[in-house]
Amino acid sequence: MSKKLVIKIGGSIIRKGLLKQVLTSITHLSHENDTIVITGGGGLADEIRNYDKSYGLDKSSSHFLAIKTMDLNSELVESLDKKFKAVKTLQRSSKEKIPVLKTEKILRDSDIPHSWEVTSDSISLFVAEEIGAKHLLLIKDVDGIYGKDKKIIKEINSENLDKLESSCLDKYFPKVKTEKVCKTFIVSGTDPQRIKNYSEESTVKTIVRHR
Repeated sequence: MSKKLVIKIGGSIIRKGLLKQVLTSITHLSHENDTIVITGGGGLADEIRNYDKSYGLDKSSSHFLAIKTMDLNSELVESLDKKFKAVKTLQRSSKEKIPVLKTEKILRDSDIPHSWEVTSDSISLFVAEEIGAKHLLLIKDVDGIYGKDKKIIKEINSENLDKLESSCLDKYFPKVKTEKVCKTFIVSGTDPQRIKNYSEESTVKTIVRHR
């Protein structure tokens, strides 16, 4: 039986030109999982941050403009690989194509704060909880979360994320309520094999345990 899996493609992956190879790896994963993909905003979201600094946008305006950049990148995915389809709802409309979720409509009806502390990391975890996925896979341009000794933290409980001086996850991530999601895997998108084998112990990654 296939399991539900949410995969987030980090904006850094799109920015660095790694998107096509990551999509190929996700295609392999989707054969064994009921998969939903979410894209980060990348360079487009960075521009919204710049506009926010220049024009002093209110929190809701900047938040949803940044969300729209994620939705634009979902359409980019569809245009690059016809195995994927940009969708607006959590109801899968096609068994043949991998859905790439445009999140604006869903987030308009959610209680997620309108803040720059909320990025596609937290949004992906929120979506994973909504659909009852056990695993969330975050594909980034780093191998995982690094400790003070510059070594990868192989495993950490979500409530301990706030104790870190910094990490590759957004500030709101440990505040997302999770009763269904049990693990988040952080994997580097620079190595397609790590994506395909994301749950194997030998893969270099950080696992965040939610319960």
